[in-house]
Amino acid sequence: YYKNYWYKLEKLFENSNKLENYFRLFLANRSYSLCNLEDVYEEFQVWYDKFRENNTIEDALKIIYSYAVYYCDLFVRESNELDIDAPIKQALIEFKKNTIEPTAPLLMEVYSLYKTSNDISEHLVSSEDFVKIIKLFNTYTIRRNICNQRTGILTRIVPLMLKSVLDSCSGNYRNIYNYCVKYLVDISVGSVPLLNNSVTI
Repeated sequence: YYKNYWYKLEKLFENSNKLENYFRLFLANRSYSLCNLEDVYEEFQVWYDKFRENNTIEDALKIIYSYAVYYCDLFVRESNELDIDAPIKQALIEFKKNTIEPTAPLLMEVYSLYKTSNDISEHLVSSEDFVKIIKLFNTYTIRRNICNQRTGILTRIVPLMLKSVLDSCSGNYRNIYNYCVKYLVDISVGSVPLLNNSVTI
């Protein structure tokens, strides 16, 4: 397990703070809520114990390592190093200029769905939709900055948005981009309530 998963995980993160931040965002992906930094270890224990009720240790390590690769591709590694479709690579070049890490819980999931194929070898999320979702977040944060609005609100929005989008998709991700747009529009007009959560990133 150490050789095949944990050692490789540590090699991805030369900065231990980045590794800690990854686990925090990974847990937000799993629980749809971003915990405080001091609670990461306890939250991980809760997730792991529940996961292990129906899965093996190796299953847990596979998921942790896979999502770490997605996180590093999205926020750590240079885009020109990535083995990924050219349009996605180009979208990430622009995206990384803003370093919007609070979007990680949702984008890691979209990346995972893009990497997963259905029975007829199609990506669950197409390259085109992946690109559009990356650009959506990029545009959204730029517009908030221009309007002098805090982008820190994404720490609360994105985990809840992920749950809402996955619920709306119900296993069919052809309209995932439209559901993402709808959620951000609903947030903007105040029709989607946010939890009273003081967590910051």
